[in-house]
Parts: sequence; C-alpha cells; structure tokens
Amino acid sequence: MWLKNKISFFSFLIIILLFSALEAQENNPNSLNKKLNYWQNKSGTEADTNLYSLFYKYGMYYQNENPDSAILMLNQSIIKAKSLNNKLKELESTRQVAWCYYVKEDYPKALSIYSNVIEQVDNLTLSDNEANSYLKLKAGCLGNSGIIFMLQSNYAKALDYYFNALELHEKVGYKKGQASTLGNIGLIYKEQANYEKAYYYYSKSLQIDVEIADKRGQAYNLGNIADFYERKGNYKLALKNYMQVLSISKSLGDKTGEAIALGNIGVVYKADENFPEALSYLENALKLNETLDNKSYQAINLNNIGDIYIKLKKFELANTYLNKAIEVDKFLEAQSGLKDDYFLLHELYLAKANPDEALKAYKQHILYRDSVESSENERASVQKEMQYEFNKKEVLTKAEQEKKDLRQRGIRNFIIVGLVMALIFLVMVFRQRNNIKKEKERSEELLLNILPHEVAEELKQNGEAEAKQHNNVSVLFTDFKGFTQLSEKLSAKELIAELNHCFMAFDKIISNYGIEKIKTIGDAYMAVSGLPIANEQHAENLVKAAFEIRDFMTKYKQERIKQNKTFFEIRLGIHSGDVVAGIVGIKKFAYDVWGDTVNTAARMESSGEVGKVNISEATYQLVKNNFNCEFRGSVEAKGKGKMNMYFVEKIEMIS
Repeated sequence: MWLKNKISFFSFLIIILLFSALEAQENNPNSLNKKLNYWQNKSGTEADTNLYSLFYKYGMYYQNENPDSAILMLNQSIIKAKSLNNKLKELESTRQVAWCYYVKEDYPKALSIYSNVIEQVDNLTLSDNEANSYLKLKAGCLGNSGIIFMLQSNYAKALDYYFNALELHEKVGYKKGQASTLGNIGLIYKEQANYEKAYYYYSKSLQIDVEIADKRGQAYNLGNIADFYERKGNYKLALKNYMQVLSISKSLGDKTGEAIALGNIGVVYKADENFPEALSYLENALKLNETLDNKSYQAINLNNIGDIYIKLKKFELANTYLNKAIEVDKFLEAQSGLKDDYFLLHELYLAKANPDEALKAYKQHILYRDSVESSENERASVQKEMQYEFNKKEVLTKAEQEKKDLRQRGIRNFIIVGLVMALIFLVMVFRQRNNIKKEKERSEELLLNILPHEVAEELKQNGEAEAKQHNNVSVLFTDFKGFTQLSEKLSAKELIAELNHCFMAFDKIISNYGIEKIKTIGDAYMAVSGLPIANEQHAENLVKAAFEIRDFMTKYKQERIKQNKTFFEIRLGIHSGDVVAGIVGIKKFAYDVWGDTVNTAARMESSGEVGKVNISEATYQLVKNNFNCEFRGSVEAKGKGKMNMYFVEKIEMIS
C-alpha cells in the first residue's frame, strides 16, 4: 500500500547514470554564436578544431531540450572531426547523436547508432595510449543501451550490457562509471523484486560514490537503500537514509531532490503512524513542489495528506486535499493517480456515512483502475515472457562463477561440477520452454480479452493500429435501474459478485452473435455489432442478443425473489449508425468507439423502460421486417431533443 503513494528515485537515478550529455555546460548560446561566427570565417586545422568544439558544445547544450537542433549541430561536429582525422572525436559526437534519439524516444534508432559505435571501436587497432579513451567510450555506449533495454523491460539484455560496461569501466579505472553501472544493475534486480540483491548493488555503488566524493550519486543510492529498508518495514533505517538524502540535496542546492526527500520522509512517518511528523514533512514537500511547479509530485503529496486526515477523522481537510489532488491529476491526465485519489475519496465518504457519494467515487476509482490494470496486465504478460531470458542469464552468470572457483580446485572437480551445472541448466531450459509456451498462450489470451482479434493482429504485426471509420453498426447500452439505492443494501463484496455474475452472462450472450464488447462503466454495459468486421445483420443480431440479456435478467430476478434477496432490473437501448473505432493511448491500450451514434445509443437506454428493448428510428428501419415493434412516438431525449423511439415487442421472427 505504501509504494503507490511514494515518489520513486528511479527516474532520477537513471538520469545521473547516463554517461552522456548531462554534464554542466559553461557556454551559453550567445557566447557560442559569437565564437562560431568568428571561426566559420577562418580555415585550417586550428579553425576546424575550434569549430568541432563549438558544434559539439552547441549540440550538448540543446541535447535534452531540442534534440533535433542538437542532432544538426552534432552532425557538423562529426564532419569537422573527420576533417581532422580524429576518430575518437567523431565517435564521441556520434554517441551524443544516439542520445538525442533516446530523448526523442526513438529507441531503435538510438540502439542502432550505439551498436555501430561499439562495432567501430572493436574493429580499431589501438595503441596502449589510445585504448583507455576508446574503451571508456564503448562502455558509455553499452551503459546507455542497457538503460534503453531496462526501460523496455528487457531486463536480461539490459543486465548483459551493464555487466559488459562494468567490466570495461573497471579495466580503465573509471570509478564514476563503475558506480553508475552498479546502481543500474541494482535497479534491474529491484524491478525483478529481488530486493536483497538490489540492496547489494546499491551498497557497492554507494561505496564508490563515497570514495570519489560524488554527493549526487550518494544521494540517489541512499534514496534507493532507504526504499529497501521501507519495504522491509524498518522505518528507523529508512528515515536515517532519507534524512541523509535530504541533507545532501540541500547542500547541492538540488530543490527537486529536496522536495522528493521531504515527501518520502513524510510517507515513512505515515506508514509508522506518526501523523504529526508525516504532515509536517509532506506540507513542506508540497510547498516546495508548488514553488518548483512540480505538479506530479504535488498530486502525490496532496494524496498522502488527504489520506492522513481521513485517518485523523478530519474529514473536511481530507476532502479539500483529495479534491486538489484530483484536480492536478486530471490536469496531468494521470490515470494511476486518479485511481488512488478516488479510492481515498470513496473511503472518506464511507467514513462520513455518505454512501451515495462513496459509490460515485468508487465508480470513478473502478473506471480508472480498469484502464490502468488493462495496461499493467499486458505489461506483466510481456515481462513474464522475458523472464525466461532473465532466468537463463542468472543461471549462466552463476555457472561462470562456479567455473572460476573450480579452476582453483583442479580440472577434475571443474569437469564434474560443470557437467552437473550443464544438466541443471538443461532441465531448467526444458522447464522454462514449457513455462514460456504457457505464458505466451496466456499473453495471447489476455491481448484478445483487451482487443478484437483483427486489431490485436494489426498491433502485433505493425506495432500500432489505426483508428477506422465503421459504417452501419449498431450500439447497445444497458443499465440497472436504481443501482445506487440497491447497492446500499449490499456489501461491497456482494455488489461486485452480483455485477460480475450478470456481466459474465452478457459476455457469453454477445459472443454467440459475434458482437464486440467495448467496456463496462460502473453498472453500465456497452457492446457494438458490426465491427471490426462488417456484418449486414448487425442490427438484427444485436436485437436478438438484447432479448437474451433481458430474458436472463428476468430469470435472475425470479431467482432472487425466491431467495428473498434484492435484485437488479435492466434497461436496454440500441441505435444504429456510423462510428470511429480504435485504440486509446500509446502505452495503455483500450479499444473504444466514438461518434454521435454512441451518444444516441446511450440516450435510447436512458429513455427506455425496465425490461424493454428501446430502439431508435435508424435501428427500426433495419429490423422492422423481422420483429414486431411498438411505436412510442417522439420521446424527449436528453441533449437530443425529441426522437422517434420503438419498443421491440417480441423476438419471434415474423413469417
């Protein structure tokens, strides 16, 4: 529970470990322009040397804020390096171009450039004087590539690159590179939930940062070590380390680091139920984040403060802070934050004995939770598939260590243990192959639960799926009458169980007709017939499915009455027309449909009656020859004015 409301040091640690363009620049654009104008009018080796340096500095200055401009400048520095016949400068500028593509999130391009630089270094014949500089350059490319693989959750490959980078940094004696790489290895083990091993590498990294007096590196490692102790429930040691982070951040003038440390100290005090101290640190963190305009951190601080005031039964203050958190998270479109905010708001209204508002907040929590979890489930499936490679790397790493130890004991023992390890490895490979096959099947099943088959295939083949116009489809909305009042009579567990029972039945019914479920929103259910594959019988099929849903709910009601239990009653509405359908978001996939047809279908449901299938004029024209329909006249629909509506009276086909 504590982790979701904590500010992680992960992203900040990554930034400090990039071996690239984050060194402070002494030159500003005005100064660089003057020097550039001067040397561009000169020729010769001195001019080319200065122009290389100026183009390189210009590129570095804009690298993170304007990577496209930086690429242009760095390419000019590459040209000048070639004219100077200086391969090291040429490859160093090329490496910085790769970093620009990383900033642009063009990871394939960045990895391709890093790989090319590594290959060129490997093909060079180097003197002893040159070797260290080139090996340091190669280690930087390996480290940056490892960061990209880590961000892509390809932990096995990231680990491979990091260990290769670490070996080179140790060979050339580059301490900062060693510390940075060790810290990133720790992050990989943290992501794999191997916290003990993560702590081991954080500690090794911290030891080197202390040795070289790198205060910033010390702060990031101490923050991660504090995170380790907090997970263990050792709040005393967690606070001790966070306090050191706070002290270092203040000494460096790092206001963002200071704000993060203050917030995390507050969270630890909250977990330890020391609410006065928690509020003090969180309020200070909030003030500093407001000064820095760090909105995402403001939202986290506000959420934590609201949580504390709920626990202290200061409900008005809790309401104020939670609504501020919601306002900021909506501005940021932070769905994970909104999920947490609305859950706490739901708890607040329960504590205030306001079940109606609690239910509204809980519906919003469910809405954002479903969106977040669909993405997390997909990511988890991909990570499980990658877990095989990670486990394989672990086995190989251990095997290599065993081999080193066995050489000292003699060739005979080495061969025996080597054979045993090989046998164990083969068994693990066999088991992992079976596991990965099962996980791939589960991943495929999960993807098809999230997206239609055709859209899923397009996404897998192309890496994206375009939104498409679909003409002539029918949209169904259902809703339970008096859901809010009925939910007050049920416990949360019973409410979810009843909704799940009904929606599972709906899912089965629409599947029989080839209808696509779009989503559930609280007690509402939405489905579309006629996409992603066009179907001339879209309206007829949807009406048939609607009647089966209605009949299911009728039987459900009768059974609940016999058991003397509360029951749901359903309204159903259908409208036909054109929609646009596609995937919402880049990282968090959700298949959805848009257009006036969707809004009108929702009005058909809200304007209907319990136990009736209410259809629009457009749907009526498509099904009137196959079903008996009762004209209701022109009925007022919210936001639509008067519209012709019909009740489908019975599902028997007219002969």
